Amino acid sequence: MFCHQCGAEVSEGSKFCESCGAQVNQDFEYKYEEKQTGQKTHYTLSENQKNPTLAAIASFLWSGMGQVYNGNLFKGFAFLIGALIGSMIFLIPGIIIWIFGIYDAYNTANQMNRGEIPYVEHSMGQIIIFVLATLALIVIFFIFGLAIAGF
Repeated sequence: MFCHQCGAEVSEGSKFCESCGAQVNQDFEYKYEEKQTGQKTHYTLSENQKNPTLAAIASFLWSGMGQVYNGNLFKGFAFLIGALIGSMIFLIPGIIIWIFGIYDAYNTANQMNRGEIPYVEHSMGQIIIFVLATLALIVIFFIFGLAIAGF
């Protein structure tokens, strides 16, 4: 078991971490994985949990928003742009990227909750940046479409 505060290994049955003194939460199962170098990299579970259903619904309603909710702004932009370009080229690739984005948001939130990948907190600033940039992209695509149509 590992301390959720500092990541140090905690003796079984201890109520406090010997390294930093934080109270050990016995309700969480702490996981780690071995690197090829033999060093242990462990991810401690956060007391905050992601809501996988909310992440999936966010990506369903707004491609890439579930990734931003999971704390990865650039991955959100990648899914958004991929879905937009895929839809412009041919509808099916855009739909496939959009559906994969929903799956990825749900799966990433679950992995964070299980401690398989590091927990990343989302920020309202990232969400606002994502929304404003998306609206700007929509305006650019609209103007580009009008220019092509000859208006």
